[in-house]
Amino acid sequence: IEEERRKVLSLKSELNSTKDRIKDKEKQLIRTKTESESLIKQLEEFSSKLDYSSSEKCKEAIEHFKNKLDEKRKELDKIIKEEIENEKIKGISLSEIEKSEEIKKKVVNLEICPLCQSKMSEEHIRHVNEDADFRIKKSLENSNNAEDKLSKLKNSRLNIKKDLDNITEKIFLYEKEFERHRLINDKKELLKRTVNEEKDIE
Repeated sequence: IEEERRKVLSLKSELNSTKDRIKDKEKQLIRTKTESESLIKQLEEFSSKLDYSSSEKCKEAIEHFKNKLDEKRKELDKIIKEEIENEKIKGISLSEIEKSEEIKKKVVNLEICPLCQSKMSEEHIRHVNEDADFRIKKSLENSNNAEDKLSKLKNSRLNIKKDLDNITEKIFLYEKEFERHRLINDKKELLKRTVNEEKDIE
């Protein structure tokens, strides 16, 4: 009887211990289920704000926009060079106009031509004035053409700068999205482990 009583006590103790372990496992199971539900919610939340279905596609988009950014920067450099060139043309043309106007003013007061060293005649003055007028007209055309080109180049430059801002913004957004994809993959791995743990506990 004593031996049977010891066995009963031992079984009772074992049973209590098993009940305690079951309670612990139940708590662990609740914790694990809560964790997996939380992970699922997070995954749904992260996935709802994505433009690309995978991190690979997102990475391709980033590369594409980075290439576009390089192209636009090259375009901008080319436009800036053209602007500098046209500024030079305009400056030279305006300087030529001033010089020709000065010649026209001075020629009236000259008695001897500084080029051919002969006496200044009416014909000579007329010839110098015609030449100066031709230079003024040509320089004015060049200056106006350069001004028109500068105006168009300025518009192109402003448009390219807008494009650059837009592309830079997209790259920034897609790099953030790429990080979210990475985070989603990590969360999926964690969810897989949590679900397996849940099954083990059950």
